[in-house]
Amino acid sequence: MTEIVNHRFFGTDGIRGKVGGSCINQKFAYRLGSAIGNFLDRKDEHGATILIGRDTRPSGEELASAIASSLFNSGFSPIFTGVLPTPALAHALVENEMRFGIMITASHNPAYDNGFKLFDHMGCKLSKGQESLIEGHLFKSHEESTDQERFLLETFPRLDTLSSYRNHILGMLSENALSDFKIVADLSNGATTVTTPEILRELGAEVITIAAGEGAINHGVGSEHPQVLAEKVKATQADIGLAHDGDGDRVILCDNQGEVVHGDKLLGLLALHAKRKGKLSDSVLVATVQSNSGLERSLNNLDVRLARSEVGDRNVAELMRELGANLGGESSGHIIASDHLPSGDGLLSFLLASQAVLETDSPLSVLADQIDLAPCVENAYRVLKKTPLESLPELMELVAREEQILGKEGRVLLRYSGTELKIRLLVEALELKQAEEVFHTLEQALRKSLKFA
Repeated sequence: MTEIVNHRFFGTDGIRGKVGGSCINQKFAYRLGSAIGNFLDRKDEHGATILIGRDTRPSGEELASAIASSLFNSGFSPIFTGVLPTPALAHALVENEMRFGIMITASHNPAYDNGFKLFDHMGCKLSKGQESLIEGHLFKSHEESTDQERFLLETFPRLDTLSSYRNHILGMLSENALSDFKIVADLSNGATTVTTPEILRELGAEVITIAAGEGAINHGVGSEHPQVLAEKVKATQADIGLAHDGDGDRVILCDNQGEVVHGDKLLGLLALHAKRKGKLSDSVLVATVQSNSGLERSLNNLDVRLARSEVGDRNVAELMRELGANLGGESSGHIIASDHLPSGDGLLSFLLASQAVLETDSPLSVLADQIDLAPCVENAYRVLKKTPLESLPELMELVAREEQILGKEGRVLLRYSGTELKIRLLVEALELKQAEEVFHTLEQALRKSLKFA
């Protein structure tokens, strides 16, 4: 199956691109601020305060300055938080009853990218319809930012949002709950450098950090490169490891054997533990079409239903609200536990997994093995442009033929990334050898049909 992107600027998680490109520059940031201002109702009961935060990318401050200036000129009251994880910004919106939130980040993307994630007053991502309305205002907003009054970032008030976030997260576990844990934390040189080590240490853990601010964000570290974490866990004989992405809304875990825990296994073990405690609403877990079919079969065997959304945490959250579910996520490690926070939070997900380990007195590896995943081969490839797949009939006919060969126990998922110039290919089958053969056939066809970067 394929995913169709209807927006020009918005992807599956906000707006992202290369710094200095057509939509990640100060002029565009100013236009975006104006479009947001036109989208929002200035007389809304939730007021006119807009919270702006960023990750550690150097371009973040100039983008924040431009968008804050535009919002101020549009009659709103921007407040800057400085560097913080995305979930901390979402929490602050609710805690302080603010109108809107803007996180300047490109999440797990490379350091040369940046972007904008937008949140409503409830700390939730915007719907596709709301993004379409903002895009409509963007197309109408062609004034040059140089023709408008601009302000330095220091002009705007600042708010310490991290204290309340820390207190909220610390309240999940009892004092010194992690005192027997040696934890390796890969912070990806990102926003979690200011939160995760401190919170884990306050819970009593011995913490060994990787990429704690000494290099470029996401460069060879973090959730996109879990082998770095795995090697460190083995070298230090740690009990568990976690790797964040650049803005801290994802997490990848590693057990004490140095084995990376698949994101679908993490989702599954959290759902099963919540089910055992009677805390999984309607016995349903929300995941995406990307999640392994073995997750669904394993959960069904234990009376938990899996509901699937399109890829993107915003889509997961929307389906969760529709179904009344309180747990959902993506195999990438982006997990939403809405009883605790309105958006995905990598540290929260780690603590929920740690809580399961403590309460069952079972190692992470044993809990993860409750989920039996189907044999699968997957990869992502950089492309020069996203040629619509429906315009490649020979490729799509081959995909259909290979799916027919796999039968009902296998599947092919081919889709473009909603946040990067990448195409993702996934093949599942009853046997790994068959999955590898089909994957190789389709990979070769992809290389002939698309221009790889």
